[in-house]
Amino acid sequence: MSPHPRFAAPLAPCALLGLLALLAIGAGTVVAGRGDDRSAAAEPSESWDEVVREPVGFLGRTVRFVVQFHSLDERWNPYVTRFGPRDYVALNGWTDEQRLWIRSEYDDPVVRIFVRRDGGLAALFAGLEGHERVAVTCVVRELFAGRPWAEVVEATKLAEYVPEGSVLHAIRALDFMALELFELAAGQVDRALDAPVPERVRAELEGWRERCLAEKRVKNGRRIPAPSGARKPHPGARRRE
Repeated sequence: MSPHPRFAAPLAPCALLGLLALLAIGAGTVVAGRGDDRSAAAEPSESWDEVVREPVGFLGRTVRFVVQFHSLDERWNPYVTRFGPRDYVALNGWTDEQRLWIRSEYDDPVVRIFVRRDGGLAALFAGLEGHERVAVTCVVRELFAGRPWAEVVEATKLAEYVPEGSVLHAIRALDFMALELFELAAGQVDRALDAPVPERVRAELEGWRERCLAEKRVKNGRRIPAPSGARKPHPGARRRE
């Protein structure tokens, strides 16, 4: 028979931390991570989305990801967290996976992280322009209302980003593709690729261009050549009726 809950063995520290975090999600209580240990080993994360999906699992952990800069906030409601506007600046941005040429994603910069005002990182963020990408190392310090509140402890500005001009050209390319104006669409893709966009974005846009060129050949009545290495039919083979 299981012991009565009143006499059950006390929770281990790690289990107690997990329980408190779950209560924080439901009741809006702040749960703090493991102190301010900035030397904790970094746990690579695919994106901020992963942290948001499993905030309890990342509490107190160090994560690295890339953020596309949107804006800085000087004023916000810190509730009962440590992240008050007197000591911190809030950075808003898009995850590196968000495609800025899609309106719903552009209108929803899902990243909000915090940097101390009295450090050199605040100056780095103050000098950023819209859409610039930054590789950040953050510590998830607290949970509040089911959301992770993370402090930036390291940051490096990256050379590759998706400037506003490339976003506009990508939008126009999609519009022209929808109208089956593939030559015009390919031209817009080329203009979008003039900027130093990240490799992931470049690969996607180059895929658009290949599609546009293929559709243009079909529309002009030209046969699309077989891919390199494809088997050709034997000259003597007869077509079945």
